[in-house]
Amino acid sequence: MLLGCALQKYSKKRQNDLTSFAGLILYVVYTSHLMACIWLIFGMVEPCNEGLDNCTRSWVYAESFDTKPIVTQYIFAFYWIFEVITTVGYGDYAGKSSYEYIFSIGLEFLGLTFFSFLMGSINGIFNTSDNFDDLIEEKLDSLDMWIKKIEKSNKPFHIQPTLYNDIRKYVE
Repeated sequence: MLLGCALQKYSKKRQNDLTSFAGLILYVVYTSHLMACIWLIFGMVEPCNEGLDNCTRSWVYAESFDTKPIVTQYIFAFYWIFEVITTVGYGDYAGKSSYEYIFSIGLEFLGLTFFSFLMGSINGIFNTSDNFDDLIEEKLDSLDMWIKKIEKSNKPFHIQPTLYNDIRKYVE
């Protein structure tokens, strides 16, 4: 609703494009939060005791994140999720267990999908010019507002009823 108020000066199509783009960004941040929480859960699953020889340590224990506060772990997990989703992949950190590898593969596909939608949204927002249909729709919206004002002013019959009815039929 706040975004709608800020975008009043734009056409309805442009408002819809910008609103859907903002929604996409919020969706990505929310999804990244969920994925970071899942990444933390996967990291905490296998503590790997020192006495076992055939044990794979998860990323939390392999990189000594188990000694750091949970906020630091979450910020790192969020960073890592964005690194994978944006397909940057610095390679500084990676999964260590098979669960983490499978999760990383799924996350990479999610990142490709996000990137495709993002590029399509940006292309749609910046490459559209107001075409004739958009201009007609905007003018019809203005005409509808004008008719509503006429309906309000028609109560005490400020306008002749026949003219009012003709305008109403024409607009409908």
